Amino acid sequence: MSQTTLYQDRFSAGEELAQAVAAALAGRESSVRIYALPRGGIPVAVPMAQQLQCPLDVLAAKKISLPPNSELALGAVTPDGTTVWGKSSPVKRKNEQELEQAREEALASAIAQQEQFSPNCPAASVENAIVVIVDDGIATGMTMMTAVEALRKQQPAQIWIAAPVAPPEIEEQFQEICDRVLILQTPDPFGSVGRFYTKFSQVSTDQAIAYLQGEIPR
Repeated sequence: MSQTTLYQDRFSAGEELAQAVAAALAGRESSVRIYALPRGGIPVAVPMAQQLQCPLDVLAAKKISLPPNSELALGAVTPDGTTVWGKSSPVKRKNEQELEQAREEALASAIAQQEQFSPNCPAASVENAIVVIVDDGIATGMTMMTAVEALRKQQPAQIWIAAPVAPPEIEEQFQEICDRVLILQTPDPFGSVGRFYTKFSQVSTDQAIAYLQGEIPR
């Protein structure tokens, strides 16, 4: 795909991504589990789970940041406490107590978000299954990296990641730690995830839950 290709919305991007994942899985006998990173990854993952006829679960991963630059991810954490710090994050130069407080706040946020979605997700084991982690796009890769590490603890047969768009270096980075990386577009320069979508409004919690319940609030 050309770097100027736009997706109509997250669900449409998921339909395209589903075809790529289905093709990559062709001939494999392993069970498959789809995990979406909320909230934007959920409408992308829904058509994938539908096409593959496999369980769809959600894994919350929250970035760890400090004021005044709350957009800068120093690391990320999942509800089970799995934490990954960025290679370039100034962890050693920061006050440890301040960083731990930021981590605890992110952890509490991840737990709260996980609890919002868990009632609408199956309690399916990932042991010996192929796990595909999905998001609407990958920018820094921090939350995706943490999700990979968290799910690795559950001993799946393989871990794949899938996204409609990401920078080239992200694809290279994840090829080193995952069994398969499926990204439809890797433009350079990248810019932002949102510029590859015609519609990229924030997915609300209610909308995300509706997707998980089989409704398509497009």
